[in-house]
Amino acid sequence: MSSQLDALFEPLEEGGRATRADAVFQPMEEPNNIDAEVQILCSLMHRNEGFDQIADVLEPDHFYDGALGRIFGAMRDLLVSGNKANPVTLKRVIPDCNDVAAQVAGCDVISFMNNREYARIIVNMWQRREMIRIGRILAEDAGSGDMLDDPHTMREDAEAALFSLANGVQMSPGAVALGDFSGDCIEDINAGITAYRNGDITGVASGLTALDELLGGAQKGNVLVLAGRPSMGKTALALTLALNAAQSQSGGQAGAVAFFSLEMTRSELFDRLASNIADIDYAAIRKRVLNDADFKRVVDAEDRLRKLPLYIDHRPAATLARIRTECRKIARKAGSLKLVVIDYLQLMSGGGAFRPGDRYALITELTMQLKQLAKEIDVPVVVLSQLSRAVEQRDDKRPQLSDLRESGSIEQDADVVMFVFREEYYLERSEPTQKTGESLDKFGERYAQWQDRFNQTRGMADIIVAKARGSRVGNARCTFVGKRQRFGNVGHGGVVS
Repeated sequence: MSSQLDALFEPLEEGGRATRADAVFQPMEEPNNIDAEVQILCSLMHRNEGFDQIADVLEPDHFYDGALGRIFGAMRDLLVSGNKANPVTLKRVIPDCNDVAAQVAGCDVISFMNNREYARIIVNMWQRREMIRIGRILAEDAGSGDMLDDPHTMREDAEAALFSLANGVQMSPGAVALGDFSGDCIEDINAGITAYRNGDITGVASGLTALDELLGGAQKGNVLVLAGRPSMGKTALALTLALNAAQSQSGGQAGAVAFFSLEMTRSELFDRLASNIADIDYAAIRKRVLNDADFKRVVDAEDRLRKLPLYIDHRPAATLARIRTECRKIARKAGSLKLVVIDYLQLMSGGGAFRPGDRYALITELTMQLKQLAKEIDVPVVVLSQLSRAVEQRDDKRPQLSDLRESGSIEQDADVVMFVFREEYYLERSEPTQKTGESLDKFGERYAQWQDRFNQTRGMADIIVAKARGSRVGNARCTFVGKRQRFGNVGHGGVVS
């Protein structure tokens, strides 16, 4: 046994200090390219103007060699402040790295034209090191902790870290000359004119004519907030929008629809969709009181629904990281993504970053991230939201922007804010009764007025567009059949300015 230990610790090289044990326990060198790091610093010292080529992609943390990273950071600070970056100026700001800076300045520059390529190599190596770090953290979290810890949270944290990593290494062109993209803008305008003349719309069609006339469809990169009080039909309207979008696959309307339900199960959502398609009362489907003929219609509806590119995620407490990941997965499966619907905002999770009482801060962060998500995946995102009880305390129950819970951030970040309002709901619950001392004629007159108004609003709903960047505000009148969970078009179009 002792001879084996002696062999283990004997020198690797004659006269050397390293032992076999040192080789066994020596950590694996992480991905790096010191030559590229030295070359880019040498190039920048000789020609400071080359910094503009890589200013938008390279950071000091990207360097494997800490001293070289400090030199780059000092050079960046000098150049941004309008000074020269050379061994003399660097000596004043980082005296402890003076020897390294002198060695870098004395190297042979291969080419002043390769700065962008050097930066790409350095960032590539940094990204690989970060992947290793994220993998180690995930392995440690998975291997330790309580057996009841949710592994989904670990996975989502890792996915969020990987996504942030991907965002941090995008070699985007940054600012672009107007002339480089103005031609594409003209083509977009021309396509919009053609669509208008043909009776089409430029965005994702909602299937509700009056709403599409106001908004021109849901536009790419926009966040559309759909708010309302309970029992107004928010989820039914959201499902109608998703269903109509999934069914419309002709022309430029092709693509999948992602529906994230944080409140209802997949079974509940399917029952609502089946009620709409099969034209059968929702309550009958939920209670399972169907005769053979009705059941056949539900089966036929399922056959139609299964062919639609409509994806349902019903997991609770969704985070933006999970939604972003699922959107990318759906886009890969279906080929493209055209619309995202989230039901609803107040049930989303901040991923543990906010205390339970920080609702305003959480909603502010979520709405900002939703806008970033919409721009990033380049599709419209419809997110449902609750309204405050202030609506119920007014005589006029029509919602206003101030009724949005945590309204400041939602109103600011949303491109479109629309409310679903059904006057029928409130009238049905306020049927007049004869007051003490009121004559029968007076009561009869008041009751007739209520009856007339109730008949006018029965089966009707208003989608109130209260905010719309680049579109019109106004009311879009629709039909609503609660028993079928369906919003539809009225005969005259329904736009009320």
